[in-house]
Amino acid sequence: MQSRAFYNSVFQASAGTPDEWSGDVSICDAGTTSPQFRRAVLVRINYFRAMAGVPAEVTLLEAYNNKAQQAALMMSANGALSHTPPTSWHCYSAEGYEAAGNSNLSLGDYGWDAVFGQMQDNGPNNGPVGHRRWILHPQTREMGTGDVPGGESFRPANALWVLDNHTWDVRPPTRGPFVAWPPPGYVPYQAVFTRWSFSYPDADFSAASVTMTVGTEEVSLYQEQPVMGAGENTLVWVPQGRDADLSRSSWDRPGGDTTYSVRVENVGIGASLRTFDYQVTVIDPTTRGVHEVIPTVWGPQHIDRNQVVTFSYDPIPFAIDHEALHAPLRPFTGVEGAEQGPDLIVDETDESYSLITTQTSASGAASFHLAHPEPVHQAFTLTPTFLLTEFSELRFAKRLGYAGNAQIARAQLLLGDGSLVNVFSQTGQGGAGELAFSTETIDLSAYADRVVQVRFAYDFVGGSYYPQTSAAVGFHVDDIEVTHASEVLDPELTSIGNSGTFEFQADAPGQHMLLVRGIGWEGFPALDWGWAFRVRAD
Repeated sequence: MQSRAFYNSVFQASAGTPDEWSGDVSICDAGTTSPQFRRAVLVRINYFRAMAGVPAEVTLLEAYNNKAQQAALMMSANGALSHTPPTSWHCYSAEGYEAAGNSNLSLGDYGWDAVFGQMQDNGPNNGPVGHRRWILHPQTREMGTGDVPGGESFRPANALWVLDNHTWDVRPPTRGPFVAWPPPGYVPYQAVFTRWSFSYPDADFSAASVTMTVGTEEVSLYQEQPVMGAGENTLVWVPQGRDADLSRSSWDRPGGDTTYSVRVENVGIGASLRTFDYQVTVIDPTTRGVHEVIPTVWGPQHIDRNQVVTFSYDPIPFAIDHEALHAPLRPFTGVEGAEQGPDLIVDETDESYSLITTQTSASGAASFHLAHPEPVHQAFTLTPTFLLTEFSELRFAKRLGYAGNAQIARAQLLLGDGSLVNVFSQTGQGGAGELAFSTETIDLSAYADRVVQVRFAYDFVGGSYYPQTSAAVGFHVDDIEVTHASEVLDPELTSIGNSGTFEFQADAPGQHMLLVRGIGWEGFPALDWGWAFRVRAD
């Protein structure tokens, strides 16, 4: 549970933070990014370090940030990467040159995405996983990040300063004697990469061999040449059937927790040969574990109005605090058909076209329309929050017109921890697609007693696509209805500590909902809400 929560709360906390970059590549102005953006990059760094079991208290040094910003500018301006850029480079600076020689460099990614790519270390020149090894180097205490988001004529770039004044200090205590990625324990599949690595200071890997098994089945693999020096000595291998040279290849989403047993044999440590055994369990962080503690509330189901009543809950063992949420409930009977305008939705679409169209509809005068004028994610979310039951269904009319096989229409549930669950998907097939609306009915009983919002998305997964925004193109949605559900009204949030009990007083008669969630790490989003508990006040 802790690994799943750590991913959903801490890893995901970086995404979406605005960069607020103030520079301009065309005039060689490196600019700066916002403190919040730099913190988001740092959070991603320390997430990987914590998972790997090395000290995860790295800070960003302003002097490193400033020089790394100059290096990122140089990489973006020249569309190339170099740790020793020549003085002939456009936007050359001595500070940028210094940073280039002390940094991991990325072109095409910036910010936390660059950190992710450096940990992934795919590509034909990254067999030694050098970027990953420097991010996870146990001695490192200070880094710096320089980030340029790019634009029409320039690619995004990052310079992550990784060589600080502590690089060659005495190795600090780590969770285990070695540093592996993926590390032993439970690891979200999104953070399991094609290249696996095992580092041990001053180890001799010249005779070392690796075996991997899933249950009793051995996983074939090939080993890269061992890496000696420039950080801790490292052995790298790639499970067979995976192409580490593909820059965007990733691990498959598991159907359930999948445990890989790893044995690294004949590792020279001093004068002896040693064997190391460990297990990596690949998980889907959107799925709750079988033994996971869910902060379930219990107590009386009927109470008197204005009476203070004590309720109990199951506390999460590692939480630093818990929060209780109270909200009145009312049955939801509405149908959202776009006729009410934008008041009941959160519009996440491109401003170049209108989300609400009157050119086609299943009923009434309007429908919602998602298109791809640019190949980026498009979506909208209904503002009401729903408490579902075992009888709840999502119903909507849809029409997927001209759409390529890289364009996917989705209906999703936004859960209380901010994670998304796809409950409907349809991939474009090319050609005219659907000429008329049809009705979809989605069973939501699996999310009974969960609090959700409903979201519709139009994803682009890479490839050819239809860029038009006319009525015949893209994903239309109309007549959205959630049945056998309650609408959550005016929620109130209270900190309740870790005692396992809290008090509640209903100020108004009727149905009320009580929920509890844990706070796993200070300064980061809370964990999942537990099951909702319904109380009637008379």
